[in-house]
Amino acid sequence: MGYYFGPDDRIMLATEVMNESQLNRTVYLTLEWEYLAGIPDGFDMDVPIWLDVKGDCPGQEGPLDPKGEVFNVTRGSPWSPEFNGDLFLMTSHVHDGNIHQEVFLDGKMVCDSVANYGESAGYISHEGMYGHETEHEHGDEGEEEGEPGSEHDHGSDDHITHISSTTSCNNLGKIGPDNKLTLTSFYNMTEHPGMMGHDGDLEPIMAIEWMHMALSPEDEAMKKMLASKGPDRQLFMQHFADRSEKGLRFF
Repeated sequence: MGYYFGPDDRIMLATEVMNESQLNRTVYLTLEWEYLAGIPDGFDMDVPIWLDVKGDCPGQEGPLDPKGEVFNVTRGSPWSPEFNGDLFLMTSHVHDGNIHQEVFLDGKMVCDSVANYGESAGYISHEGMYGHETEHEHGDEGEEEGEPGSEHDHGSDDHITHISSTTSCNNLGKIGPDNKLTLTSFYNMTEHPGMMGHDGDLEPIMAIEWMHMALSPEDEAMKKMLASKGPDRQLFMQHFADRSEKGLRFF
């Protein structure tokens, strides 16, 4: 599968960086791109989809606040694609406190994406001597005795683990306009603490399923328009932009 970029397309990146330590950190962001010219034979066109428990854009209002310590949230209305395709990948995007997220196709659960915590040191923080969460990384430079995080008790239970990965579901079959997708996300802030804001309150959460569909062979005309450089492609991309207002997101 591949996602097509034309010669006149532009790529934008929005990045949020969080430092749990009270110490300054220098951060480097490196991107490596691999790409193939044109649309190689045998490749299908990938269409990424953003299925959000809050509903379709732009009708969403406000953040999704936690609803207690143990709760679940369900998308209020189903979503259906406007084209036929092969649903080949699903994975969740959630925040700390999430346990798992279920996706339903026509009322039947087809994917249960489980959140895994603290699988490496970079996803484990420590409740420091001043009550602040601090990075728990061996070999940090600049930490001196008396600074928050300098007194690590590796045998204590005050380490806080963060989501380090979520499980994915693959090769889920053909879907089209007659199918309906929805999701339910499960949070347990007692088992896994949520992220705290500067005011001491819990941060808003997310419950999103990133899905990828491959256009079916009957959509060959759409592939040709995507590959073109003329006005047909511009009209086609405008049509996709119109779709994005109904819940489809293209990056």
